[in-house]
Amino acid sequence: MSGDNWHHSNKEWQETLDLAKAYGWPEPREAKNHGGLVLSCPAADGSHRIRIFSTGSKGTENVARSSRKKIRRCQHSSGAKGIVAAISSHLKSAARWIKAAELAIAVGETEQRLERLVEDADDFMADADRQFDLLEAGFEMLDSELKDLIPTEPRPTVLEMANSAHSDLRNANGQLRVAPSDSGQLGVLRASCEELLARLDVIHRQLAR
Repeated sequence: MSGDNWHHSNKEWQETLDLAKAYGWPEPREAKNHGGLVLSCPAADGSHRIRIFSTGSKGTENVARSSRKKIRRCQHSSGAKGIVAAISSHLKSAARWIKAAELAIAVGETEQRLERLVEDADDFMADADRQFDLLEAGFEMLDSELKDLIPTEPRPTVLEMANSAHSDLRNANGQLRVAPSDSGQLGVLRASCEELLARLDVIHRQLAR
């Protein structure tokens, strides 16, 4: 076990903890009479208490698997609805960060083009004036949209935006893995997650240039 009670060195127990967290169960507490942890349902129902063993021997792995059934059956859990809401929240946040990163890249590229046009203005004044007006209008529109998404100052860098989006998508993916397969919204959420991952990949490639 580590200092974080939501983490366990054993795969089976880690899956049990991930499921409990996704279903809205509170963080497990240290047991008084043994070296492990105690996981209780949101209503603290004594019959829904699960002992988390500090080791991951073969015998305790079977307990971990059966404990996941108890978590899914608990009427006090937020269940599929809570998982879907959490996934949707992470995806919405990731979409916001990705859109902001895309806009920030567009703002940066437009600003660079504006600077290059200013440098060449002496030789191409007439044409530069026309392009400058178009680019300036585009810059203001992009920058305004970016400010609507990220109103705080100083504004995060594109890399920080991408890292925030990556964190949200990682959380969404983790909860998608443990979400009940009978939830009708999961297909849409998975498609949204894949689309956001593709957009984030484009941003990372642009940052690497």
